[in-house]
Amino acid sequence: MEYKKTLRYIIAIFVVVLVLATFFSQTLADLNIPVVSLGFAQQGVILSAENVASNQPNVIPLSAVRQDMGGYFILYIEAVPRRFGTSYYARRHAIEVRRRDILNASVGSQIPREPFPSTPVIINSDVMVFEGDRVRLAAGSTFTTTR
Repeated sequence: MEYKKTLRYIIAIFVVVLVLATFFSQTLADLNIPVVSLGFAQQGVILSAENVASNQPNVIPLSAVRQDMGGYFILYIEAVPRRFGTSYYARRHAIEVRRRDILNASVGSQIPREPFPSTPVIINSDVMVFEGDRVRLAAGSTFTTTR
């Protein structure tokens, strides 16, 4: 009889350890996800080299503009609903830089039929972020799909 009682305790401890390991493995996996700050493209003023101000559409901080062999692009956030919440992924959008100053750039879609994303763009992150990476929002950042 005593061995049955001991066996129940061992099984109960095993189940508790299994549940805790599952919880902490997910928590540890989330620690490796890059943290990003977000911003929306909006109407803004760009100063030219001659100090002439012009009102431009789709103005974003220059830190959001990235470049590789394929040209200029931005990374924006795509929300994917999951069973236990929402996951956020970085998606690439090819752009053309129309005007820029030392802080901001006025950008447009490189592909004419593809509209500029209305979701937030990644302004900066704690580590390098690539297309398709799962990301976390920085403290104070909120994700909305409207401008």
